Amino acid sequence: MKCIGSIIGVVIFLCSLSGCFHFARPTSVAKIEPNPDWHIEEKCGYEGCAKIVDFLVGKDVTVRVEAQNDYVRDNIFTIKVAFETSEKSTYIYTPSANILTLPNGKTVSSKDFPCRYTIYSLATFESYNNLKERAPLKDPPYKGKRGDCFILYFNVQPPPPSVEENFTLDIGSLEKDGKLIKIPRIHFSKGMRR
Repeated sequence: MKCIGSIIGVVIFLCSLSGCFHFARPTSVAKIEPNPDWHIEEKCGYEGCAKIVDFLVGKDVTVRVEAQNDYVRDNIFTIKVAFETSEKSTYIYTPSANILTLPNGKTVSSKDFPCRYTIYSLATFESYNNLKERAPLKDPPYKGKRGDCFILYFNVQPPPPSVEENFTLDIGSLEKDGKLIKIPRIHFSKGMRR
């Protein structure tokens, strides 16, 4: 009987290390007002489906949005966005045209950084190395899609919005072939996700 208990303990330990178990935890979940051109999908966002994230799906573009406030480090508040677009059209993104509306109604603009090669630290986010100019989305295509990813840093007074609080994000400027894509306002509220 002792041997069976030990074996079960080892199996549980190994599964927890390899990601067999995914426990739900509070997180800020994205929602939008009803819109015939857009909807939200919850999908695996990481290898092994370790975390479910929100994807805002439109006719021309899919926008992955993930508020990174469930494990706040150093009072840093960021939202990760990734644009999945066709490689056949030209998409132009304007950094810093994004507006966060805090629970108290105050608004803050973002400083944008590419996900790739950005060190997640307060020193990095408070530097002047953020993206400033309008630029085409240009990550190398994979299976006919581009996946340009940005970290939106919001310099908010500590503490940043918690998963218990509601806040909104307006992604201000994404163009396709010279025409503005109207991305709906994203409302974040508390939800449970793995």
